[in-house]
Amino acid sequence: NENTFPLFHNDGIKRRLTPETITVILEQLQRTGHAAPLDKRRIEWQVYSYTLEEYANMVYDWIQQTGQLNTICTLYEIASGENSEGTEFHGVDEAVLLNAFRTLENKGKCEVVQLDDSFGIKFF
Repeated sequence: NENTFPLFHNDGIKRRLTPETITVILEQLQRTGHAAPLDKRRIEWQVYSYTLEEYANMVYDWIQQTGQLNTICTLYEIASGENSEGTEFHGVDEAVLLNAFRTLENKGKCEVVQLDDSFGIKFF
């Protein structure tokens, strides 16, 4: 919520950005690949430290380095598992990583498989 989020509202100095200014900032982040709206009204946004392409490449490089090609990893293992500790993508929201894996899937580097209540990713 832009009215309470500290990045856009500083109670200490009694200043806040207007909703229009916040939208301009988020749209600029979207143009650089660092944000995406979560709804059609563009009220809720997902903001990324890295672009989805960068996250996808980080994970794919890690998969190759750890010898996990042609295996299925759960989304949880990649985002929060012991083996991914210390990587740039460890702790990133699973929804962000899932979107990143869709870019790899489009390139034929992985397949996203829906499991019971989660996802598995097979890397090629």
